[in-house]
Amino acid sequence: VAEHFTRDWTYTPGDGKKFFGTGLMYDKVYAYIGTHFTTKLAAYKGSLDPMTLFFDENLKPAFNDEAGVKALSVMKELKKYAPPGVMSWQYAQSKDAFYQEKTAMLVSWQSVGMGANNPAESNIVDKWWVAPMPKGVIRASADGNGRSWAITSDTADPDLAWEWIKFWADYDRMIAVTRSGAGMDPAREAPYHDSELLKDFPFLEIVWESIKVDVPFPVMPETPRLFETLSGYLQSAVLGEKTFKNALDEAA
Repeated sequence: VAEHFTRDWTYTPGDGKKFFGTGLMYDKVYAYIGTHFTTKLAAYKGSLDPMTLFFDENLKPAFNDEAGVKALSVMKELKKYAPPGVMSWQYAQSKDAFYQEKTAMLVSWQSVGMGANNPAESNIVDKWWVAPMPKGVIRASADGNGRSWAITSDTADPDLAWEWIKFWADYDRMIAVTRSGAGMDPAREAPYHDSELLKDFPFLEIVWESIKVDVPFPVMPETPRLFETLSGYLQSAVLGEKTFKNALDEAA
């Protein structure tokens, strides 16, 4: 599909204006290139458990397998049909390209849909829709929600932290923030079934189907450092600086 839409769709052939099949967030941050990788790794490996995806029973790296190589090969193939510069793209660049009709589709968070029908920032008002990620062995998505909270073991005042979480997790407040256009996604299930919210944002019903097959980050203290390292190797593979297998083996 991405290949089909990557072409000169203008009325003046050769004018240098090109339409691309997909927008990608391949910046070397795990929330970006790592999310693309995790989604595909889960789909091809057939598991939504982050510990099973990335580690074996002895907590040794296990992402450098056939599924990992397949995930990277698809990521590199998609890069052919994306605008120049996507290796440094984050959320804003990918979203804006989609809003300005420079790309046919993108993989992103539901907050993109909150502004897509706002004519002040989007040229695609009422000309877009959402769909779950394509299925591999299973259907999967990754990093599906843009807001989450935790109380660490060394928090100075756990009770105060809990009160702060309850304040922001208040149902009415979460609905208001979602409607505000601030780009924050609901962090509770209930808003995705709220009848009034769905009247204005009906696509959230489909988004919820993707969240149900979401792959969270592994819950372990080493996660930020481990995945920051992995992201650099993912970039090297997509850029062709390393083979897919070598990049994953070296990361492991």
